[in-house]
Amino acid sequence: MTPEESVEREFLHAAVKRSQLLRTGEPKKANKEYDEIYRLKGKMRQFPDRGEAALKRISTTDDPDVQIMAAAALLALNETFATELLERIRNSNRGIPSLTAEMTLQEWKNGSIRDYWS
Repeated sequence: MTPEESVEREFLHAAVKRSQLLRTGEPKKANKEYDEIYRLKGKMRQFPDRGEAALKRISTTDDPDVQIMAAAALLALNETFATELLERIRNSNRGIPSLTAEMTLQEWKNGSIRDYWS
């Protein structure tokens, strides 16, 4: 396994774990996974494509919370792709994930998360 594949796998694992923790009502533990996702996003930015291919693969999962994490990290790399994914989740009427996708889009457009996710 290449270092890139390892980081991609770790990101996916942390995003899935965070999603599960959110569903079981464990926000403090979910926040620790969020911090890990952010750390791994930083490692992905060192890839030749800055992690775009890995994040696109991760975004194909069925879990909307995992898709949102991948899309947020993709906004700085491929805004069109990430925005379309977030809009699909927002429009899917899936409760909290739809709201999270909407908030992510708004915060990106407002510029408040650009530095964080770039």
